Amino acid sequence: YSGNVSVIDGVTNAVVGTVPLTFPPVALAINPTTNRVYVANTDSSNNGYVSVIDGTSNLVMATVPVGLNPNALAVNPSSNRIYAANHGSGTISVIDGVTSAVVATVPISQPVAITANPTTGHLYAASANSSSISVIDGATNSLITTVPVGNTPQGMAVNPTTNRIFVANSGDDTVSVIADGPQTQSVGGIAEQPALTALPSATTASSRDYTPYILGAAVLFLAAAGAEGWRRRRNIDEESSG
Repeated sequence: YSGNVSVIDGVTNAVVGTVPLTFPPVALAINPTTNRVYVANTDSSNNGYVSVIDGTSNLVMATVPVGLNPNALAVNPSSNRIYAANHGSGTISVIDGVTSAVVATVPISQPVAITANPTTGHLYAASANSSSISVIDGATNSLITTVPVGNTPQGMAVNPTTNRIFVANSGDDTVSVIADGPQTQSVGGIAEQPALTALPSATTASSRDYTPYILGAAVLFLAAAGAEGWRRRRNIDEESSG
């Protein structure tokens, strides 16, 4: 491993800088608001660190100790919080972007992927060998709920405009789509009420239920609207079996 970060000019596609690191980098995230680059790296004893790089000078400003084997990073540019998923210690380290210090540690079993929604302030974390996503309140750093998805989620991305979180499930070749945010939205003609502060169980049919709909290679978590939701699910099941 070279143990550095290459800086590429987006206009010329040429390497314009190289930032040396003490340990090999394994994950990277950027806060475009502060122009800070965050790089997760691990030493030979599996101790984890997050290097903070000034995007203007390409100099390392700080090195923040986190948990064991950090393998994913996420940034919320609205709150200026950085999240490091420590797979080896089963935690998520919360870093203050102003002080470059860990301000909280959230227990999550073997996190492998994380993403933050700057619109709602929610953090999403996928655990190894699981079939669910943990939803964390970014204001309190506490677990809100877990959302069932496909088998072995490995990667996630968020669209803060639509408040949709997309989860890549390597175990069953599907993508799960999770609705986030307080506003009522519609997917596939079914009304949703995805207020995660009052998210019910995904296994209970109700007027505000996150029920999995298998559509080809996608699992859509929709809030079923009474009998209409059940009718749509029955039609989908019949089409799938046919």
